[in-house]
Amino acid sequence: MKDQSDLAGLLAVAQTVLRDKVIAKTEGDTRFAGLMAASAMGMAQRALELSGNSADASRAVNALVPQPNPFASDAEALAHLIRSGALDGADDPYLRLLADAVVRTCITRPAVVTAGERRLAGLDEEP
Repeated sequence: MKDQSDLAGLLAVAQTVLRDKVIAKTEGDTRFAGLMAASAMGMAQRALELSGNSADASRAVNALVPQPNPFASDAEALAHLIRSGALDGADDPYLRLLADAVVRTCITRPAVVTAGERRLAGLDEEP
C-alpha cells in the first residue's frame, strides 16, 4: 500500500505541475489535450488511493454470483440474476452494488458523491 500511496502522491505532483506550469501557458486544442491528460492523471491517482476499497467492493459484488458460473462472466451472471428476480427483496445485493458504484464514481467524478454515499461504501468523508 505504501508504494501505491507514493505513486498517488507522484501523480498529484505531476498533475499540479501540468496544470499550473504547462496548461496555464497553452490555449486551444493543446490546452484541451493538457486538461484531458490532467483529468486522467487525477483519475489514476484516485484509483490508486481507492484500490483496496475498489477490490473489496468488486469482491462483494462478485460473491453474489454462485459458482460454478455457467455464464461467460460474473457480470453476465449477475445481470441474469437481477433480470430473473432472483435477488429481489434482498437489501444486501442492492447495497453491494451501490457500494461498488460509489467507489467507481469516487474515482471518475468524486464531486458528485455525497457524504452519505461515501459512508455507505466504507470510505472516509473526504476523497
